[in-house]
Amino acid sequence: MSFLQQVIDSKDKIFAPTAQKRLAQILDEQAKGEARKNIELMAGNSMLAEVARHAYEEFVKQYGRDEALEQKLGVDDATNNSPDVGMRHASSSSSTTKHDPLQDAIERARNFEGKKNSDWTPYIHTFEVNGLQLDMCLVPRGRFMMGDNDISKRERPVHEQVIDKPFWIGRHPITNGQWRQAVNASNGAVTVPEFSDWHPDSYEDKTKINHPVVGVTWHQCNAFAKWLGENWKLPTEVQWEYSARGLDNLIYPFGNDFQPDLVVYRGNSGKTTAEIGGRAKGASWVGAQDMAGNVWEWIASVYKPYPYQVNDRREDMSVDGLRVLRGGSWSGNINNARSSSRDYNFSHSRINFSGFRICSSPFSLTEH
Repeated sequence: MSFLQQVIDSKDKIFAPTAQKRLAQILDEQAKGEARKNIELMAGNSMLAEVARHAYEEFVKQYGRDEALEQKLGVDDATNNSPDVGMRHASSSSSTTKHDPLQDAIERARNFEGKKNSDWTPYIHTFEVNGLQLDMCLVPRGRFMMGDNDISKRERPVHEQVIDKPFWIGRHPITNGQWRQAVNASNGAVTVPEFSDWHPDSYEDKTKINHPVVGVTWHQCNAFAKWLGENWKLPTEVQWEYSARGLDNLIYPFGNDFQPDLVVYRGNSGKTTAEIGGRAKGASWVGAQDMAGNVWEWIASVYKPYPYQVNDRREDMSVDGLRVLRGGSWSGNINNARSSSRDYNFSHSRINFSGFRICSSPFSLTEH
């Protein structure tokens, strides 16, 4: 794409128009792929089935029918051939208006006024940064009740948090494969995980390339984020918990009742990490997976008692000491997998059940 842009910028009378046309085709294909991926994601969640159908109607308007998607959605021939659908499809074919799905989604997140999780339609976009493919979930603005008064004093008191700007959060924790790419491309900025005798060296296990990276310190994770660029960082506690439980203040990312098949924890893990995305139906309201179990995730925030206050230096990245971990792990219990659960460790610690996911401000491709 960068080569095509160079040709376009050259304003060559013969090649520039062709390059411009091809670039437009590529961008349109990418937009179609993103839209298709998001509909497939929603179709896999029973609570979002109706939303997925509506999203597919918009997909048909712009790109035409997709039989594979219709099978996933359970759309029958009678629905496809109904006068209503036929009319929408016909009217869309005469329209020349083109929309940028990414920018539209960001504007939707900025203006979101929903009162419950189901008011938001998950939107996932793949960013290519320094050669890495990063699947990111868009998180809209909103408010929720942070903490829990019933289980642990670390989570008390429950208090309201307001998120006034949308952001992106990783769909999955960073994997061994992604970390290895960064080590090879970062010129020393990202370093290889280290393991003691009691740490299984999963980083070198080729069968675990899509497992979350572990054995990395908070400082290493922060260095990874810095290497990606100025927009990238570790999520704060507020951002992580809001992405997990949402406006409904869910106990777990997938609901208020524990479902062991949706969590990688001590009851089913076999004492090791699991491949990312293996519990897809356990995704949160924004589409983020593996937020309950698999690996504890390093958070930007310094560990301090609640209520959470931004101005008490808990988001000061220069402060050393205890940093927060979220989400539970393959060695954790049911309570650890709750979205409000908090743990902590020294920022220089490296453990075989701690990894991280990435976060970003709400830039689009044109702003990146």
